[in-house]
Amino acid sequence: MNTFTVYDRRLATVETGTGALILRDHRDVTAYREDFDRYEEHALFGDECRTLLAEWSAAFTRPHQ
Repeated sequence: MNTFTVYDRRLATVETGTGALILRDHRDVTAYREDFDRYEEHALFGDECRTLLAEWSAAFTRPHQ
């Protein structure tokens, strides 16, 4: 699984299973900023997030029958 961090409009890093990339080119950083924006569109925040996490917690902590 790869992860990325966008620090600002000038710097992003990408961590892979074999190393890390430091990206400073405007086009590369912009691509990761756009990826982040797409992920954020599907994210839940606040009470919606807490409700979903509570549901998942309950589903995975039920005693096995």
